[in-house]
Order: sequence, then structure tokens, then C-alpha cells
Amino acid sequence: MSARTRRYLGSLLIQLALAPFLAHDWDGFVFTRSVRDFLSGWTPYAVVENDPAYIHLGTTWPPLNTWYAYPPFALLLMTPTLAAAFAAGAAPWLVRIALKLPFIAGTLGLGWIGAELLRSWRGTPEASTSWERMILFNPLLLFVSAAWGMFDAWLVAFLLLSVLLVDRGRIRLAGVAFGASALVKLFPLFAAPALFLYVARRAPHRGRDAARFAIAAAGTFAVVSLPFFVPHPRGFLLQVLGMHIQRPPQGLSVPAVVGEAARFAAAKGWIHGEPSLRALAALPFGVTLGVTAAITVAAARARTSAALVRALLGLFLGVLYTSKVLNEQYFVIPVALYALVACASDARWARFGYYACTAGALVASLLLGWHVLTFWPPNVATWLFREQPYVLVGRLAAASGLGSAAF
Repeated sequence: MSARTRRYLGSLLIQLALAPFLAHDWDGFVFTRSVRDFLSGWTPYAVVENDPAYIHLGTTWPPLNTWYAYPPFALLLMTPTLAAAFAAGAAPWLVRIALKLPFIAGTLGLGWIGAELLRSWRGTPEASTSWERMILFNPLLLFVSAAWGMFDAWLVAFLLLSVLLVDRGRIRLAGVAFGASALVKLFPLFAAPALFLYVARRAPHRGRDAARFAIAAAGTFAVVSLPFFVPHPRGFLLQVLGMHIQRPPQGLSVPAVVGEAARFAAAKGWIHGEPSLRALAALPFGVTLGVTAAITVAAARARTSAALVRALLGLFLGVLYTSKVLNEQYFVIPVALYALVACASDARWARFGYYACTAGALVASLLLGWHVLTFWPPNVATWLFREQPYVLVGRLAAASGLGSAAF
């Protein structure tokens, strides 16, 4: 067995060891229930149009639904493995493995695609080997895919595949890969102008190749989405776009941190009143657009795909840090791009960014939402602690003097 095969096998075994025992308390329920509904003929977008009470979770009023809020790629990805588990009457721990198998494959695929891209840049095995180690054994990526049960690795994998295919002159396939990346989550759309302009300036047939890229990307997104959009357009648009526009500031974003600090100060009587969540959410939007436009110009001027990836790293950092929602799993994008830049150029700043984003996002993933406790499924938590997770949260909150909603 080659050293490379051992790396991939080792990463796979670590993730399979994590998968049965941990899961995001809400996302795990949403994903498994969405697949059950889908197998019964109800897409998540149809469920949202029906608006049952169980799709609402949160403290805002009117209540905002927090159901499956993505394009359909992840749903299609999860369905085969979960369908097999449901048909076999699998135990909950096996269902958790079935849910995460496609996400684990995304982490392995990201390792493989990035290694191929590095070989095309440097032509030496050392850079590719270093990249694979940094991705396949990255604790944040392992946690997000195998413990949390989230699919962000696929987004970066398809994005890098698109860059690799542009390098190889496979423009239409590059467009398909970019369309697939946007079908995971809509984040790559911020990079669409940069990639389009890069193809227009660097591909052999320039404008025609750029048009082929754009048509292939849009066509891929449309072909996969239309069967879900046509029967339930309102639900589709609400979950893919509307819910993200309406949702309040969340996670590690600047508006969310300011809002939480203001609520804490108001509760202590230090200030009177709290800032409007809508006002806080609206402030960064113009900054996000400005950052996107500025870095798009820099990316379009890139002479090589390595320079393009560095520009995309800056673009995604700018978008993430100026958006109103910055959840921990979003850091999979900069972690992967930092690793690629570090392996391609030996840049110390990129290696520092890789470690800083990995450590910061991993710690936040464990603390925010009391995930260090709530990621244990009820049957596992009862076996380990002889208590349900939310009972443990309440006791810890009381003992620490913090409310259970503090995180």
C-alpha cells in the first residue's frame, strides 16, 4: 500500500470513527427528515410552502423557518446512503454514518483535487503531499464533515476543480464544476465575476470561452434546480435566497457580535435599548459588495491560476468577515485556500492563516451553541453522562452563572 493510499485510508477511518457518535442537534434532524420527506414525495421546498410548525427554530418574531436552506445538491447527495439505511431499518448510529458518508467523501475529494492542482503548478510531489496532510487530517474539516455533518468541503472541491479544468483547457467542464459548486451553497457566486473575467483574459478563445464557461455553469445549476423550482417556486426561492436575506445576524459576524454585546449590556443596565437587528444586518452589505468588486478586478488580472487562487482567498475572507452571518463551518473555505497557497508558495502568512482559522473555528464550533454538549445525540449522551444534552446545558449554565442562551 502506497503512502498516499495510507493517508486517504487513515483520514477515512478517523472520520468513520467520529461519525456514529456526534451530530449537530438541529442540522442532523433537518437533513435526515428532509431525506425521509423527499423519499415520500415531498421536497424541502414543498415542506416550506406547507409551513409546518416544526421547521421554525429561533428567538425572533415573527419566527423564521430554519429548514433545509440550500440548493438541491446536498439533498441529492444524502439521499442514496440514507435511503439504504432507512430501508434496512438501521440503528440511529448507522443512520448518522449514512448521513455523513457523502460529506466524508467531500473531504477526501477536496484532498485529491487540490493535490492535482498543485502538481500542475509545481510538478513536485512534496507540495501535494503536504497539502493532503493539511486537508485530510485537518481537525476542523474532520469535525465539520464527520462530527457536525455538513458538506462545505464539496463547495471548495468543485471550485478548485473548476480552476484545474480551466488550466487544462476544459472550459465547458470547468463551467459545469463551478455550477456544481454553487449547487452546494451560493457562496461561489461571489467568485463568479472573477472566474468569468479570468477565463475571458487567459483562455485561448477569450470571450467565446468565457461565454462557454458561463453557459455551462448556469446550465448545470438550472438543470439540477428546475425540477425542484417548477413545482414549488415560492419555497425554492425562499430557502435558497429569501431565508438568507431575512435571517438575523448570526455566529461570529461583526453584526452578531455587536448585537450580542448590546443585549448583554442592556441586560446589565449599562445601556438603554438594543440596536435594531435589521439595521445591523444592512450595514455590512455595501461593504461586502465593495470588497467583491475590488478583489474581482485583482483576480481578473491574475496571470496564473495560482495567483487567481490567492485572489479568491482574499475575496472569500472579505465576504465572510463583512457578511451578517458567519458560522463556524464557513471557515472550511479559507482553511482550504490558505493551505493551497501555503503549499504552492511556502508563504508563512498563509500557513499562519491556515492554523489560525483552523484553531479559531474549531474552538468556536465547540463553544457556540454549547455544541461541546449538544453534539452528543441523546442516546449517546445518556450512555456517557446519564443525562440528556439539554439538561447538561442547563446545569452548566446555572453553575457558570450564564443563561443557557449565552452562546
